[in-house]
Amino acid sequence: MGRIDDRLTPVTPNEVFLALQGAWQKELHETPHRTSLLVLLSQWALETGRGRSMHCYNLGNVKSGGQSGDWCFFRCNEIIKGKVVWFDPDAPECRFRAFATLDDGALDYLRTLYQRFKRAWPAVQAGDPAAFSHSLRLQNYYTADEGQYTRTLVSLFNEFSRSIPVQGQPAPAPLPDLYST
Repeated sequence: MGRIDDRLTPVTPNEVFLALQGAWQKELHETPHRTSLLVLLSQWALETGRGRSMHCYNLGNVKSGGQSGDWCFFRCNEIIKGKVVWFDPDAPECRFRAFATLDDGALDYLRTLYQRFKRAWPAVQAGDPAAFSHSLRLQNYYTADEGQYTRTLVSLFNEFSRSIPVQGQPAPAPLPDLYST
């Protein structure tokens, strides 16, 4: 366990949806509701550029704070006091969790949200991407503008609601875009 070489690991939304479903069943021992998975899928898409910028199957591009497991370094930015600040490897801000498989990454992502960002979990269970965004912001998950993050999350949720079929569960009605400017 330790530092590994960074690599992009692009996957499709359908693949991530199924990996999240499996992780939920493995970790929580229940069948997740479709809208709960769509909230997580939307946040994955936002954090990874729809998977194009996902590194080493890290679904949320979650940083590694020195916990056990593998990690990698890659150049990244954060919004600090309203300004974009770039960080280069080996700065601590560039150390991210890394996984060998999509399933391993999905399980870690779900556990991280469920355990470390527990106050956001009721919004996941309710299938409410706007409440999820707000709760994550309150818990310092992201540094971006909350309004933009929420608009994007709701938009992705609505898109995936229409495009990700699941047997036995009808597609939910799209949420109203209450966050348009």
